Parts: sequence; structure tokens; C-alpha cells
Amino acid sequence: MDVFWSALGISVDIVILGIAVVSLILLLSFKKRILVSIVIIVVAIGAVYVYDRAKYITFPELVETQLNSESTVRDITITINDNDLSGDGLPVRKAHVTIEDEEIIKRILDDFSDLELKKNVNAQGTFKEYQLRLLIINPSKENGLVTDSLYLYVDEHYVNDFAIVGETDHLKTIKYLVESDEVEWEDLGE
Repeated sequence: MDVFWSALGISVDIVILGIAVVSLILLLSFKKRILVSIVIIVVAIGAVYVYDRAKYITFPELVETQLNSESTVRDITITINDNDLSGDGLPVRKAHVTIEDEEIIKRILDDFSDLELKKNVNAQGTFKEYQLRLLIINPSKENGLVTDSLYLYVDEHYVNDFAIVGETDHLKTIKYLVESDEVEWEDLGE
């Protein structure tokens, strides 16, 4: 729903404020104040419910502008972060690896595909255990190809600024790669 109002260039907060102003005008102008009051309360509760539900999004909806059915993921670079901050306030990067194997890329994306997320403004600026950089190739309108990078910051509870709703195992493949002797992680030793 946030996406709907954003596409119109309207903030959800402005919509709720507009509903409140119209409700106040109706309350002051009608003689049947009890009926109008009940209508205002019902509309207000509905608006709060819609606003709360507008914060929910699925993982495919989160990334659909860059990663969709026409996309090809060429590789995924996984960086392991240590939450001990460096002197510049950024997390310490411990190691990274670039995955080019199509099957492993598919497994990582499948792990994330069923996630339901809820926007959490309190998560902005917090650092996550893993940073994923997906190198994505999409067809362009001019019959060419566009290469783009999609960055995801993930841990057990968050994807970017979105809290993960419910129990998931979205880090299953990443944890397997971290523990695998077959994957050669480059130690960043920062």
C-alpha cells in the first residue's frame, strides 16, 4: 500500500491526516454527532489497520524492480561482517567470497523467496551479519542488457530495514557456505 501512495507521490501520513481533517469537518457540521462519531471511529480504525498492513511486503516485492523473472543473476558476493565497529563507525568486514555457480545462486534466492517482511524504521543504519551483492543482468527497452548491483544486508532477523516475520531458515545456504571447506573465503583481516 505504501508503494501505491508513493507511486502517486503521496505520503501515507498525509492520507491519514486528510482523513482526520475531513472527519473533523464532518463532526462539526452534522447534527447527528453520535452517528458521525461512530463513522469517524470506524474510518480511523480502518485507516490505522491499512497503514499497519502497508508496512508488510514479501521479499520478491522488495526486489522486484531489480530482480524479476527476466533477470539473470551472474554472481553473488557474500561478505561476512563483524558487528564490532571500526574507528570510522562501519562494521569490520571479516571475509568474502563470490559465488558464480548457478545452482548455489538459485538455492540462496530460494531461501529468501518466501520471506514476509515488515518495514522497521528503527532498523535503519544498523549493521547486519552478511552483505550480499547480487550482480544482475536485465533486458533493456532498447534491446540491450543492463547490468546492475543489488545490495542486501541480512541477518537472522532483518533484510535491509525490514524485520523478518515468522520463523524462517533464509540463511541456510549462506551458513552452509560459511562452514564448507569447499568454499575459499578471502580473509579481509580489517
